[in-house]
Amino acid sequence: MTYDNHSEEVILTEPNTSSAKSPGIAEKLRQSCSTSRFSIHRPIFSQAKFDDNNESLEHNVPATPWVKLKREVGRKLHSTFHSRTDCRRIIKKKVFRAFPLLTWLPRYDIRQNLLKDLIAGITVGIMNIPQGMAYGKLAGVPHVYGLYTSFFPLLMYTLMGTSRHVSVGTFAVVSLMTSKIVRDYEHREAKVLTDAGLASNWTQDNEGHEENVAARVYALITVAFCVGIWQMGLGLFGLGSLTVYLSDQLIKGFTCGASFHVFTSQLKPVFGLRNMTSHSGAFKLIKSYGNFFSRIKDTHPPTLAISLTCIGVLLFFKYFVNENRRVMAWIKFPLPSELLVIVFGAVASYTMKLREKYNVTTVHKVPVGFPQPQIPDMTLVPEILMDTFAIAVVGFTITVSLGKLFAQRFQYEIDPKQELKALGTMNIFGSFFQCIPATGSLARSAVQVAVGGMTQIVSVVAACFVLVVLLALGHLLEPLPEACLGAIIMVALINMLKQVTEIGRLWKVSLIDTSVFVVALLAVLLLDVDSGLLVGLSYSLLTVILRTQRPEVGLLGRVPQTDIYKRLDSYKSAMEVPGIKIIRLDAPLYFANAEYFRRVTFELCELDTVIEPAQSRPTSPERRRHRRGSKYQSFAPTTWHDEEVDPNVGQLRLGQLAEVSVDSGTLVLTPPRDRSESLRSRKLSGSLPHHVIFDCSSVCYMDVTGVEMVEKMALECRKAGIEFLMASCKANLRETLFLSGFTKRVGPDQLYLTVHDAVLFAVKHDGPRKPSLTVSGGVASVDV
Repeated sequence: MTYDNHSEEVILTEPNTSSAKSPGIAEKLRQSCSTSRFSIHRPIFSQAKFDDNNESLEHNVPATPWVKLKREVGRKLHSTFHSRTDCRRIIKKKVFRAFPLLTWLPRYDIRQNLLKDLIAGITVGIMNIPQGMAYGKLAGVPHVYGLYTSFFPLLMYTLMGTSRHVSVGTFAVVSLMTSKIVRDYEHREAKVLTDAGLASNWTQDNEGHEENVAARVYALITVAFCVGIWQMGLGLFGLGSLTVYLSDQLIKGFTCGASFHVFTSQLKPVFGLRNMTSHSGAFKLIKSYGNFFSRIKDTHPPTLAISLTCIGVLLFFKYFVNENRRVMAWIKFPLPSELLVIVFGAVASYTMKLREKYNVTTVHKVPVGFPQPQIPDMTLVPEILMDTFAIAVVGFTITVSLGKLFAQRFQYEIDPKQELKALGTMNIFGSFFQCIPATGSLARSAVQVAVGGMTQIVSVVAACFVLVVLLALGHLLEPLPEACLGAIIMVALINMLKQVTEIGRLWKVSLIDTSVFVVALLAVLLLDVDSGLLVGLSYSLLTVILRTQRPEVGLLGRVPQTDIYKRLDSYKSAMEVPGIKIIRLDAPLYFANAEYFRRVTFELCELDTVIEPAQSRPTSPERRRHRRGSKYQSFAPTTWHDEEVDPNVGQLRLGQLAEVSVDSGTLVLTPPRDRSESLRSRKLSGSLPHHVIFDCSSVCYMDVTGVEMVEKMALECRKAGIEFLMASCKANLRETLFLSGFTKRVGPDQLYLTVHDAVLFAVKHDGPRKPSLTVSGGVASVDV
């Protein structure tokens, strides 16, 4: 294609492959092409020339941050007060965005979805009963509070959530994190209740340990309230995007480590070790297992027998029924093995009188009806607000991760900001009804999708099923052995525990991602759940910083017969243009990597001894890599035919790069010279590059320190008689360069539209500065 200021012409030429007897790289490239190729003829564009010729838009005009802020505020004010949009339409849009139920419910397909949602709702409701009771006890409060969490939050999420397939309620990791705060503030809340004249009696639990149920519940509702405040605040301020720093590897390592803590907490009810003490803080897991093995001789045989029986039944249904494709193809939906264990466990305990005859610990008491609303203890909020932040982030991250997974599978979108608001609202609302902090559940969400649930009507049906248990069937669960609930939790954790096998898969892909997973896992195992999350997050952010602090810097070469430039250590056909060094940085250029970029650039361009003759630095990994990568470069001259524009019309023939005449149409690129030749011989022979080109196509932003470093490099190169050019700069980079004064001090003609434009300019203006060389005392110096 030929482009000029007045006309446009397209020229198609057939490749000529008959002239070469022994085809080289360029000939092989032409032979591998299709039946035709195109040539583009246009002027060499600097960035300023291109902007002038193509009428750059307003946002490309450099503006200070203050001017940008005033423009943005002005646009918002104008759109607010001068918009002709109907106010009722705006209010309706905001209401529908706040309550997504109003969007999809009027379009609900009763004939196609209602039966599926009813079946899925009953299935999820059945799962909510055993899991709610088990995770309620795990949170440090009586079992019934887990059932409350399986009812109230579901209704609020149905109204405000954007995911159609996430099942919210109790979750093992969140319950474990909640129990730590509840137990830590149990004594404080007991004193508050006593001072207020409310009932706050210290009693003994089923295992003979002292507890204050009223104080724990009072602390629990305050924890749920604070979690909701965090989530609602993050949603209102649009800070849900901050959770992107919680990588998948970090979340998997954290949940895997937390699952070990949950598993360990169930050793006591499963083995019937009533005298096993609880631990907290660093090395909690090690202390717990030390205590477990020292008291394992006190195992209660009837309790262990019940536990092993329940675990065997659950594993049989898990692997031979619900995860068996042949069986599932026949029965169509997974069997509720947890509910079967609870039903048969309660019946067996009642008929055999396990509590009275064999001293087996049972649920013992399940209140019937709704709880009385309670107001959280506002005096406790300042003390536990920071402690609950981790619970809020973990709950949101798990819910959004599940929501994105199902949204991608069923081709719809979720709104993370609205998800935060939905979670915050349901936890604040649930705190007044004595609920545990609720979040999405991996197991129940997977079952909901597997059974065929299509919308959040599933949650409504599940909540109704739990409601029946709360109002009428609660007393039937009182004979249930707690060992059955412990067995349910242990089996439910298998998939989370199996995440430790991710190390083998990640090891083959990325060492850094593997280290993030391992550090998060070990931090949670050795320290505690909340402090382990903090350590894992800190390390994950550190790896991001280190990746940009020592980024990839490479030399580029031109692919024959194209305007494509690739790294020399990655492509055999890419070859250096004589006298020109092209550098690409695959990262943002900012204060942490600016000096590293300068040093590596001068090493790769073999200018370190010219620019810094008095300093001796170790060879960078990039330079060593390029030395090892020299095997990919062709040391035999490669010949091909370049169809370029005649230089007489103000354009450049790339044949000027050749060592033979331009008229012959033959271009021969010479291989890189031996880098071991001495500095003196290189300078006397003129082998130093006359241009260094910085490819900015992979640089997303540049701070003031980065601009100052680029300016320093440009001036240092100019002093040595070498021109430093920049190519493919994005609009924000050009603004930063202009506002910092780079274009005034260095020159506006240093920026070019593409790397190819910069190369053409460099070849046409070969060696614009000729420094004089003087040698004194064996040290070469450069004077312009």
